[in-house]
Amino acid sequence: LGDILELAPTEFFWFFLVTISGIMAGAMLSGRLAGRILPRRQIHRGFAIMFVCSVANVIANLLFPPDVRWALIPIGLFAFGWALMMPVVTLLVLDLYPERRGLASSLQAVIGSLSNAIVAGLIAPLVMLSAPQLALTSLVMMAVGLLAWLYLRRFHPEATLTQPTPGAPPP
Repeated sequence: LGDILELAPTEFFWFFLVTISGIMAGAMLSGRLAGRILPRRQIHRGFAIMFVCSVANVIANLLFPPDVRWALIPIGLFAFGWALMMPVVTLLVLDLYPERRGLASSLQAVIGSLSNAIVAGLIAPLVMLSAPQLALTSLVMMAVGLLAWLYLRRFHPEATLTQPTPGAPPP
């Protein structure tokens, strides 16, 4: 934020405002869609939004110099797509072991924390001096998540919900 977008530390709130707004809007829509569409479709929509934002971000960072006036928009939209699908993914993981939901939730938190540590401690320092490198790394990491989802759907279809939540209102 400081080096690439030239924001002063007192201006970092713009990044958090855009990101948290995207997360809140995505979570709100996720709640409204719950039980109305197939969880698989909701996850696909989230990945589609993240993919389009990631590709647009890479292209924009290759064509234009970084500028806070446009650079935060794909980040906020990406956060929206992420928040649209994460509640569904969380429930899928918990539903795999309904008799051990506490353990599944704890393991999910550990994996998320370890992933964040690896990204913040190992990956980000390698690419943080270049906006195009950051954008491309974000796209690659999102693609890893998408490939993991596609692998899970193909080889472990029992782990992906195919029906809306029972008792939910019809679409």
